[in-house]
Amino acid sequence: MKKVGAYSWLSPLSEKAECGDFFEIYEPNSTETFILFGDVSGHAHPWLGPIVKEAKAVSANFFAQGGEDLFKWFELIETLEGIQKIGSVLFLGKLNLETNMLSYLGVGDSKVYTWSHRTLTELPMQAGIVGIYLFETLAMMSVQLQPGCSIILCTDGLSVFDQQGLFESFPEKASPEQLVNLLSSQAYIRSNDDRLIAAIEIQEVIENCGDLDERVS
Repeated sequence: MKKVGAYSWLSPLSEKAECGDFFEIYEPNSTETFILFGDVSGHAHPWLGPIVKEAKAVSANFFAQGGEDLFKWFELIETLEGIQKIGSVLFLGKLNLETNMLSYLGVGDSKVYTWSHRTLTELPMQAGIVGIYLFETLAMMSVQLQPGCSIILCTDGLSVFDQQGLFESFPEKASPEQLVNLLSSQAYIRSNDDRLIAAIEIQEVIENCGDLDERVS
């Protein structure tokens, strides 16, 4: 049996202002996990919080009604009134726990990586701003995750991922929580933006004599 382990770190630009960075996972069944990750345009504006809440509510309702098509999910968020007005970076992912395949739609300047055996690989994102413009037709992309691989997602409020040497010092079997804590403590943080880092891994849960033994798959 497999499950997803996830951990995130969010640091708003201001504790008194709304934050436009967001992350959520949805597990509508035992074999698929869906990832919502984004960054609504603007800094510390009062409209950011309501837009993020609406995007999460629409997503939760989509899965409650049995939805699973990434393009339909994308359309629901893209056509929200707030997104149409100011735009957003958006990553929607579907992680198949049986095949370790990640399928996704990604638009904007947030960064998404796989990290395995101390090797960092950036996943392609399409240029544009969701709700405002796309430079090319929206396309589904996919990547086969290797055993022990983690997915790392980062909004543009942080810049650390060009420092390969930083990752080489990490434990090879670092958990999502370890990865996020290490990155958030050593990242270059922009002073005028919200910041969000999230990490995800597939874990294999083996029942042994009544105990659960969790291993990275």
